[in-house]
Amino acid sequence: MSPLPPSPSKSENTNWRDLYRAALLELDPTKLAQRVAEAEGVIIPRARELFLEGDSNCGESEELNDALHALRALGSTLKSNTSAHQVGNHEDTKVA
Repeated sequence: MSPLPPSPSKSENTNWRDLYRAALLELDPTKLAQRVAEAEGVIIPRARELFLEGDSNCGESEELNDALHALRALGSTLKSNTSAHQVGNHEDTKVA
């Protein structure tokens, strides 16, 4: 039994919370960037939708904001780790 839902197809109606959870729980580094992008891809439009509706659901707006910040931090960490790994490989090549 897998703890993560499968990546949704574009035609599926997705819940932003499910995609957010999947991104946070993704253990495969090769899939993490995709999970983050998928979650951001539904969170941002949902936040805009609530904004245009007059933000009648203040609680969900706060949750969306928090989720977006967490995803951006996760994405930033992913980029930083990738860059550090590439720099490390580059330095190893120079030394050898």
